[in-house]
Amino acid sequence: MQQTVETPIGEILRWRLLLFKISKESIRDHEVSWDESEQVLTYEDTELHMDQIPTLLGSEYQDCHGLLYDDLMMSQKTISHINSSALKDGPNVNTINWNFIQYWDNVNVLKGAYTALLSAIDHLKQLSHVFLSADTRAPDRFVWRESTLAGYEATVQQFL
Repeated sequence: MQQTVETPIGEILRWRLLLFKISKESIRDHEVSWDESEQVLTYEDTELHMDQIPTLLGSEYQDCHGLLYDDLMMSQKTISHINSSALKDGPNVNTINWNFIQYWDNVNVLKGAYTALLSAIDHLKQLSHVFLSADTRAPDRFVWRESTLAGYEATVQQFL
């Protein structure tokens, strides 16, 4: 149970440290405080009990799941869902910007994932009309709709 380990408990502990830091440095008019047993966090009129955290995390997970599969993956059943437990990571890799996509043991798990959304947009007229606009000057006679891409990027940022 360390805040430096990337686990759900580690995440909870990092958030707890962050809340302490914010309450001491950033929030002056509306302070966050813990009760004496450090089981209840109070902010203005809102209390968060430590036993509510699993529910909060479950809700966040459901929101992220919906953003990923419904919005970012456009509810496409042709795009297979990747189980995160199937992915492997290089625990000893200290390279900046390195992630599980670059790990050689994930090649089979991620096969086709790089082009899955482009293929879905290319093969489904409904998605093509949303993301592409006809342009006879373009090499492929289509261009990306900037407004759709901006909306998609906003959803990516919300997910992150």
